[in-house]
Amino acid sequence: MRLRCLACGLFLELRSVAPTYCPRCLAKHRRAVELVAAAPDPPPAPQPGRDRRDRLTAALALARAETAMDVAVLGEIRDGREIVRSLDGDGTSFGLEVGDSLPVGETFCDRLLEGQISNIVHDAQADRLVSELRLTREARIGAYIGVPISAVDARLYVLCCLAHEQRPRLGERDVLFLRGVAEAIIAALDTTPAG
Repeated sequence: MRLRCLACGLFLELRSVAPTYCPRCLAKHRRAVELVAAAPDPPPAPQPGRDRRDRLTAALALARAETAMDVAVLGEIRDGREIVRSLDGDGTSFGLEVGDSLPVGETFCDRLLEGQISNIVHDAQADRLVSELRLTREARIGAYIGVPISAVDARLYVLCCLAHEQRPRLGERDVLFLRGVAEAIIAALDTTPAG
């Protein structure tokens, strides 16, 4: 708690022994002005979009941690490309940064959306449907899990997680979990300006 002088406005932090009178007023004006309890500082003013971005970041971190993957990525499918909208984890080791994009036909997410692969690829290096993708080789992708997301503005996204190593234990429970995380992401996306 803080104390405040009503005469000069001085704030003092409450210590084990709090002064009764304002030391500044005593020293300068030889006046004994009592200190009163100061109201707590107001919370910082909200910054537009920040809370939503924080929720998006937290959702991606949760997805990555729960699936035990190296990176979680929110990709937006637009104009024939998949754009990295947000990510959490070691994106650099996969050559991924926010704002990067690839032709959608060269991505795991395209194959997921086209029904060519399931939500999980346990061993990307051995799976003939994705092993020949340049992304698989160059990013050294060992495993993939993803779910599509449709926002109310009709934009199409994919929440996916990648690992450099195989993940034979990924299962339907992980897919269901990602779908749950996707619901939180939809709420953030539907109120966040596109970037």
